[in-house]
Formats: sequence, structure tokens, C-alpha cells
Amino acid sequence: MPLRLSPIATAAVAALALAAGAAAQTTATFAPSRDGTIYETYDIFNYSNGAGEYFFVGRTGQAMGSRRRGLLYFNLSSIPPGSTITSVTLRLTMSRSTAGAQNISLRKALQEWGEGTSNAEANEGSGTDPTPGDVTWVHRNYPNVLWTTPGGNYSATQSASRSVGSNGNYTWGSTAQMIADVQDWVNDPATNFGWAVVNNNESSPRTAKRFNSRENTNQTSRPLLTVIYTPPPACVADWNDDGVVNSTDVSDFINDWFSDQAEGTLITDWDNNGVVNSTDVSNFINDWFASPPECLV
Repeated sequence: MPLRLSPIATAAVAALALAAGAAAQTTATFAPSRDGTIYETYDIFNYSNGAGEYFFVGRTGQAMGSRRRGLLYFNLSSIPPGSTITSVTLRLTMSRSTAGAQNISLRKALQEWGEGTSNAEANEGSGTDPTPGDVTWVHRNYPNVLWTTPGGNYSATQSASRSVGSNGNYTWGSTAQMIADVQDWVNDPATNFGWAVVNNNESSPRTAKRFNSRENTNQTSRPLLTVIYTPPPACVADWNDDGVVNSTDVSDFINDWFSDQAEGTLITDWDNNGVVNSTDVSNFINDWFASPPECLV
């Protein structure tokens, strides 16, 4: 016969559910899977630097066509679908500049782009001829796939912005928009095109900053994305193994719990500590309420 809880027992179960603790969080770090610079020049727009040690952001001292924009993409497939993103930070190392402090922003990229094997010489600020798959000012995948807008397509909304002055490490985030960006990418990986890195003062010459890329020989100075997230709980509260989590699981668990009390068995030893007590009921109810949507009916 199904268990009928007394008002006191019902209130106790409700209290236990309200007392459910926050799920454990996980911290993950990611190196870019791709990065690069798109170079605007006065004579040709097909320069790139897919395999170089650096990427560039801002405007050089050239009279015309001298803007530089960086691109970063991180593969987040190791974050379980259904996770909740709670913190996102990006660390970059700025290694060369002739400019004073500049506000550098992250903007959500809106189109897919590639990285080829081009590798610029010397300080890499002028770029080099692209190879197949490279990103350029006009190509998001050289030689046949163009940006909708030359210079890259990215959101007008800043995901984060900070002042970058002298050489050293700089961190962007954790901002609400960076968290929203990563949450979107985890929920729908097909929309993950990474971030454009843009100098907010592109109208002024000599504002360029050089950042170390994922190919930099100093591994500790490469870009690093840190994401803290709460993974989705599994369907552990499916007590009767019928493929769904519903009120029957609670009823069956508590019936079995009372049987354990009467018979001295350990079927409902939920926390596996060798004792069946009220803590097992509390923990089961917590896990029941924490079941992900795909487990519930």
C-alpha cells in the first residue's frame, strides 16, 4: 500500500527539500583551439598570422588601413550539456606596445572563422600571406569564404572591457555578459565562434597592443580561459528504475526506508555510510529535487 505521510512527516520532507545544499562546482581551464589576427592594410586585405606567436589589437602608425583585431576560439565540449555557468575569466599576456593605456574589449564573434598555417616574421605586426583556412580582414576562411562585413562580424555589445597599459598579464571578467556568452555556447555549441578582441579606440593611430598567442613559446603566457560551472545532476533519484523521476520514487523510497528500519536492512542507505537514518531521506529528497528536466515527468 502506498505510504501516506502524516502532516508532520510531510512538513519534515518539505523542510529537508528546502535545505538542499548547492551542487558542487567544477573549475575548468581552456587554451584556445584557434586564434589569429586580421590585418587591415592600405594595399591588400589578405594578410594573416594563423601559426604566429602573437596576435594584435588596435591601430598602427600607418597613414591608412592600419587596424588590427584579434580572434579567440575555445572548444568547450568537455563541459557537460545542461551545466550552469557561474564564472568566466580570460587571461591574456600583453608583450609589446608603443601606446599608452588602451581599453581592450571582448566582443562575441557572430560567424565561424578559421586558422591556417601562415606565420609572420619578426615581430609579426605586418602579417604575411594567408594559407588555406586562414582568417583575414575580408576572409573568414581563405580563399573562398568571406566575412559578411570586412573586418569581421562581431557583436556591438562588449562582453568585457579593461584598460591595458604596460607589458604583463591582464584578466577580463567575470562579467554577466561573459557568463551569458559561455552559457550560450554550452547550450548550443553550433553558435560558438569565440570572441573578437578589439581596441575601443581604433580611430587613433599608434594604439596597437601585441598579445601572446596559443603558439607562443612561453607556455605560461598563452591565453587561458577559466570557467566555473555547476554540472547537471544525473537521474540518481529514479529509485524504481522506470526511467523517470516523479512522486512514485519518493513514495517507494520512504516505504523501503521504513522496511529497512523494521528489518535492519540497508537498502536505503543513500549515503553509503552503513547506517539507515533520517539523513538518507534528506539526501534522497535533495537529489530528487535536483533532478535535471530531462529526468522529470
